[in-house]
Amino acid sequence: MKIIRKAIDFFWIPFNQRAINNKNTYESADIIASFSVVDDLFLPESTILDMLRDKLARMKMLDIGVGGGRTTRNFAPLVKEYFGIDYSKGMIDLCRKKFLELSGKFFFEVCDVRNLGIFKDKYFDFILFSFNGLDCISHEDRLVALKEIKRVCSDGAFFFFSSHNLLSLCNPLNFKACFKLHDLLYKIRNNILIRVVNKDYRRLTNLKYAIINDGAHNFRLRLYYIKPEEQIRQLENLGFNNIGIYSIFDGKKVDKDLDKLTDAWLYYLCQA
Repeated sequence: MKIIRKAIDFFWIPFNQRAINNKNTYESADIIASFSVVDDLFLPESTILDMLRDKLARMKMLDIGVGGGRTTRNFAPLVKEYFGIDYSKGMIDLCRKKFLELSGKFFFEVCDVRNLGIFKDKYFDFILFSFNGLDCISHEDRLVALKEIKRVCSDGAFFFFSSHNLLSLCNPLNFKACFKLHDLLYKIRNNILIRVVNKDYRRLTNLKYAIINDGAHNFRLRLYYIKPEEQIRQLENLGFNNIGIYSIFDGKKVDKDLDKLTDAWLYYLCQA
């Protein structure tokens, strides 16, 4: 029965677009379980951790979309005060159980980035929104979220987040990393289905941003993709400055040729 169910999910979920709800996906037991075992930082996160290490002890940190606490273990012990938030109650319950030893200055709360009303203005010195969590909401809500983040940033606070790169869709048929037949077949299947479930897929790369189903979690999410120059414009319009982009490939800052970046997602560092 389980095998039959998996086979149905494998082929049916990509076509059952009406059933997709990002929040419900992140409340699913299987997704929460997959997040519970991941603790490693991505290269850009390690870069920023090293960059801010000497300052963190004096910083109050907000970790948005904390998930299963992947970034908690690396950042929380180093900061003055730590809040991890997520709109998935299941993820917050997981973090509270996982980090029982963290008490006093470490807190986990169910909270939606579109409404950070539980926090005072200019409260945080460092805000992290990793693993493309900002991409799980609509364009209009994204701007609301960024405005809320700016509100709770102290003067000169650092805001560091990742977002899907729309330019990466120019090279969707990259099979270089597929060394096993199963992985190759799975990627071919995904690339075919991505074109089926996303209308006018070919014109997406001509847009500044787009919301697509890119196959994540077996096609159970709709995610926001944006071009780097447009992301910079959004941040500047909200008053963020000193904006830098970091590559997911090597964790290094990108200083030129923003229109040629092929990273699936990019990290952005800016200040309020």
